[in-house]
Amino acid sequence: MRRWEIFVGGSRYVVVSGSGPADLEGTRELGQVELLALIRRWLAEERDKALRDLAEITGISEPSGPSTGSELAPRLIAAVEERFPLGVRVFEEPRREVPLLLELEAPVDLADLASEPVEDAPVLTWVEVEFRGTDNRPLRDVAVKIELPDGSVVDDKTDAFGVVRVQEIAEPGTCTFKFPEVEQLEPVAS
Repeated sequence: MRRWEIFVGGSRYVVVSGSGPADLEGTRELGQVELLALIRRWLAEERDKALRDLAEITGISEPSGPSTGSELAPRLIAAVEERFPLGVRVFEEPRREVPLLLELEAPVDLADLASEPVEDAPVLTWVEVEFRGTDNRPLRDVAVKIELPDGSVVDDKTDAFGVVRVQEIAEPGTCTFKFPEVEQLEPVAS
């Protein structure tokens, strides 16, 4: 069994090839949909090194082949869609927040430090949907109206991969997708 580590934005991804238990405590294995979303996120964030590393590990890149993330990402996505799991397994170790340590001369009541009560940050969620035509090709540049669980509406378009993603949704629940420019499609609930 071989193992590689890819560090991106404070998170650690472990790629394992071969059979047998991975024994990676504190990590979780990514499924096909999660791996596709990760590749697309790295592409959007211009994480070329991470995309090159993953392409090299999986054998998708060639020494004389594409060298930028934007060139490799479509090949990685096609490979994951066609032959997941690519002979490797990808694990993610969640980002850990490092507590700030202060040295105090005397005990301090934390309530005295805050002028207002401290509230927990809201738990945010996201939705990502990939749209494909009857020929299984991505529906690119299609206008989409997304009604979020709180009733607000987001206007967006699908990207080059037929994907539309809305992040930082404060209220979990059902999102409704409508296609104002496409008459033959009915609204889809997710």
